[in-house]
Amino acid sequence: PAILSGRAAGVFFHEIFGHRIEGHRLKREEDSQTFKKKINEKILPDFIDVIFDPSEKRFDGIDLMGHYKYDNEGILGQKVTVVNSGILKDFLMSRSPIENFNFSNGHGRAQVGFNPVSRQSNMFVHSSVLYTMDELKNKLIEECKAQGKEFGLYFKNIMGGFTLTGRYIPNSFNVIPIEVYKIYTDGRPDELVRGVDLVGTPLLVFSNIKETGEEFGVFNGVCGAESGRVPVSAVAPALLVSQIEVQKKSKSQDRPPILSRPDILSGEDSLNVVKDSLRQSIQSINEPDHVKPESENKTSNRSVIIKSMKDECVRSMKELSLENLEKPFFISYTIRDVNTLEIISSLGYIEKSDENRNRNHQVRVMVGDYQLNDENYIDFGVGGSGSSLLTNADNIPLDNDYYGIRRALWIATDNVYKKAAEQFERKKAAIRQQELTSIESELADFSKVPIIKLHEPEQKIAIDRSEWEKVSCELSGTFRDYPGIFSSQVRIYFYQADEFFINSEGSEIIKPLSLVMIQIVALTQAVDGENIGDHLLYYANLPDNLPSKKEIINDIKQLAENLTVLRTAPVFDDYYTGPVLFEGQAVGELFIQRLFSQTNGLLAFRKPLTGDARTQTFLNRAIGETLDRRIGKRIISKNITIKAFPRLKYISGVHLIGSYNIDAEGVRTPDEVILVENGLLKTFLNNRIPTINVRESNGHERSVIGRLSDDSKTIGPGVIKISSSNRESYKNLKKELLQLAKDEGMEYALVVKKIQSPVTCSNLSLDLIRSPFGRRSSNDNLVSQPIYMYKVYVKNGREELIRSIDFNDISIGTLRHMGSIAVDDYIYNTLAPVNEYGRIDNWSGIPVSFIVPHSLILEEVDIKMEEKEFTSKLPVVSSPLK
Repeated sequence: PAILSGRAAGVFFHEIFGHRIEGHRLKREEDSQTFKKKINEKILPDFIDVIFDPSEKRFDGIDLMGHYKYDNEGILGQKVTVVNSGILKDFLMSRSPIENFNFSNGHGRAQVGFNPVSRQSNMFVHSSVLYTMDELKNKLIEECKAQGKEFGLYFKNIMGGFTLTGRYIPNSFNVIPIEVYKIYTDGRPDELVRGVDLVGTPLLVFSNIKETGEEFGVFNGVCGAESGRVPVSAVAPALLVSQIEVQKKSKSQDRPPILSRPDILSGEDSLNVVKDSLRQSIQSINEPDHVKPESENKTSNRSVIIKSMKDECVRSMKELSLENLEKPFFISYTIRDVNTLEIISSLGYIEKSDENRNRNHQVRVMVGDYQLNDENYIDFGVGGSGSSLLTNADNIPLDNDYYGIRRALWIATDNVYKKAAEQFERKKAAIRQQELTSIESELADFSKVPIIKLHEPEQKIAIDRSEWEKVSCELSGTFRDYPGIFSSQVRIYFYQADEFFINSEGSEIIKPLSLVMIQIVALTQAVDGENIGDHLLYYANLPDNLPSKKEIINDIKQLAENLTVLRTAPVFDDYYTGPVLFEGQAVGELFIQRLFSQTNGLLAFRKPLTGDARTQTFLNRAIGETLDRRIGKRIISKNITIKAFPRLKYISGVHLIGSYNIDAEGVRTPDEVILVENGLLKTFLNNRIPTINVRESNGHERSVIGRLSDDSKTIGPGVIKISSSNRESYKNLKKELLQLAKDEGMEYALVVKKIQSPVTCSNLSLDLIRSPFGRRSSNDNLVSQPIYMYKVYVKNGREELIRSIDFNDISIGTLRHMGSIAVDDYIYNTLAPVNEYGRIDNWSGIPVSFIVPHSLILEEVDIKMEEKEFTSKLPVVSSPLK
């Protein structure tokens, strides 16, 4: 037996009854249709009425969220008496009729972007027989005694609930209480209990309602269902139910925090913290590798953040431990204080203009030692920690509150340490069980690096939001003159951050990060319905380094004209193996995608140990072959040399966005790293995780910038220069291309002038066409689809634009057979995609700068017709821009 307070009863009725009298459920075969054949039958006690009335604005002075005048189908919201004196009379209806209910009663509702269906509004449960709460409790005790129960339950407050209405799954509900009391029959005081869920099936519960109370409660909430999330309200009296079913709530297996919460400081103590930080900053100016900030007065906020990080790190290193488990030997904290401005426009109007500030963070805790620790190990068969009420409790506060920052780091460190300590034990067990003695298993898990202390000056970009909105509108408005472009978008994105890094070894770094992006995407369909698109991507560290507005408008016009021509270009219906000339952007993307965003490229990759054969099989399939065994061997044309110049800031007057001095692990970058020399593989870009061939970091742990992954890091390039000892004029390259084709007895050769960038940051959501960008495959050798490819006929040199083309396979072996290379260089600033086991996030990437030959020939490339998943039909009605 149980009593439900008015608020609890409201949710109770909403879940077990309200959803089951929504009309659309009574016509769908997959729904249980609990009440479909019960019209004019008694389903509740005769003293209960249930009414839905969206016209009511408030109850007992409380605003009702389920109020509206017209529903989402334009029908006046109406009062509907669903139950009268316990007898079922009506259903909630939209404009979709069911048998004997042909008209809407104003309950067709939907979240924006969804199609309306019949949904609840304001529900009122009325009763003609009401008791005081004391009377209800006495009746509860009587009912308990009659059933031989020691106690009943009083559900005073609830969080929400859900219900299952399907025919082929249990037809049940679950209401989630947050305040429940035991009411004892022997007179003992009421006892607050926890860990209770209220469950059951609707018809059984309805038959057990005995009495109602005079205390009404209001529940306001948002209900999620087929037509999205809509606001609703439920008003109900307290209920006495003779029998209700409860179950034990599932519990998290997380342990409570190991350390106590950091001490809360008084206002005076907080001020002293700032003063101490400033004194320490001034004292550390003379330390090695320390750069004095422009003004110590401007860095007080920075000092609070860095001191919070250092103090919590020291405490955790000293005190963090679990019984029978290892203590941490290394901790690092990274906090990014980020400001962004995102402006999205289309056809001259603003779709989105949003300024945002956030502080994201990354906590790294390692257990063991440099030689063997918890990292470099994966076991998918072991589940992670259960959900915890402390989830998101580690969010870094935006204000410079010393205690608040430490508290967030405390929670994060505790969570990461527990997982690390447990994983370390599993890893050691796996090594013993599998008797791992390979070279990989004998490698150190973490390399040592020099301590660095560096505070770089703040770098603030002055941004006039209204002016940039005008620029965005003007750029996107250019597409109005091109009705053949079905959808287009301009996105301007400013990213400014201070990155704070400290570790338990003593490194302490503050450095600015900034990036300005203009990303333009245009999509259309060819005459046969094929989805085609193009993009323009501009990246710079500062707005002044972007092209002029006039230059970008000219580029947009050229893009629109190119796409218009591409719509009617012939489809490639051949299979081609032969010479291909890559030009400009296509050269940059070829090297980035093929050599610097995959595990079988020039990024060092440590294949992790695994806990079982199944995990190892998955990793082998996802990772594929790496180049580790090819050190000292030729992997590319012998004329090619590839070097990393991470500290290089400019070349030929162009600012390089990939330039940086200290990587994301606090490692100073070298001036130069020779990766490939005259075609021979020399080394890889690496972080602090040793690999067989690169035992120490060369400073290439990069911070990822983008919409989704602003707190992540990964190995990646910065500034890469690809040079050749065999340089020719573009005219000679064309001659060589045609001669190679002629020697093979081919009618034509191919020229690629643009390749899709995996990182387009497109926010388009289209029903007409599917965006072609971001296509990937499990094939490690795949390079993105060409946008503009031309046949060049051997007979007369005529160029013919073609479409529906795809690269079949560009392997390392393909790069060994390279013809001549153009004498001119092409400077390509872009975002390199982040690739984790074959998955690419096309919203985020690593700022990189590639200095590549303007053109080059690959002597043997496989080209095939695009494998189309489907071809959409062209729009029935012509564009309104005509």
